[in-house]
Amino acid sequence: MAIELDVATRLSTNLVHVYKLFGSVRHHAPRFHEAIEPTAYPLLFALGVRPMRVSEIADAIHSDLSVVSRQVSHLADLGIVEKRPDESDGRASVIALSDEGSEAIRRMQDSRGHWFQELMTGWEPADAEAFDAFLVQFIDTLDGQICQLRSGPKSPSTSTTTHP
Repeated sequence: MAIELDVATRLSTNLVHVYKLFGSVRHHAPRFHEAIEPTAYPLLFALGVRPMRVSEIADAIHSDLSVVSRQVSHLADLGIVEKRPDESDGRASVIALSDEGSEAIRRMQDSRGHWFQELMTGWEPADAEAFDAFLVQFIDTLDGQICQLRSGPKSPSTSTTTHP
């Protein structure tokens, strides 16, 4: 069953507001490493899951391959990531976090976790758990939509969505 248009509109407006607030936080929050741009954090978090090829990183973080390639080069120069041979294809390489990169991710996650604990002090634990579950559901839905959009236009009979 579809949600009502007024609910969808409120959700859209509220999510844009949250996006803007997080942008403001990003501009005012201290950096975890002087030379790592906050725009590279998603790349680092993706590599925290497992080593990946540059193209896999770009897909995972929904970014342009050339942007990710530049970020990887910069992070490799800093010693935050390292290139390793791809065990499944010796001609290719994967990007992995270095020990310093793993430590930077751990510090970021701990800091964010403490900040969210403080931010949500007045919340009931069950409400925070429910919010997290709904957020994961929304993320999965949005990720699926992005994958559909990337795969190209569908015939009118299979898709009625023409914009994100």
